[in-house]
Amino acid sequence: MIAHQMEEQMPITNFAKFKKLMKGLHENQFARNLFTITFPVDNDHEIEFMTSECILAKVFRDIGDEDLVEIMCCKCDFDTTPAYCRWVSLKRTKFLMKEDAYCDTKNCWR
Repeated sequence: MIAHQMEEQMPITNFAKFKKLMKGLHENQFARNLFTITFPVDNDHEIEFMTSECILAKVFRDIGDEDLVEIMCCKCDFDTTPAYCRWVSLKRTKFLMKEDAYCDTKNCWR
């Protein structure tokens, strides 16, 4: 299902397509079981995902291996974003894995 959504959106030539892909990846049933996400910023040039709950962060924190989930999951966003579209930048200043109350993932059209 997710791969099919990506194929429909590729190549990403504008920010509207990028946002549609990202929302599809974050609003499907699988993602809803992993995360609680809101979109406090959503306009023609930027979209922000605020993740207030992450089952991966909870599980890895409970077993005492926060660094592993950060490497396996959180940092991957910085590699996959330009792979989806080279005109989109990613910024994150808050991390659940760093004991913040949420993750703030902001994508901006450059």
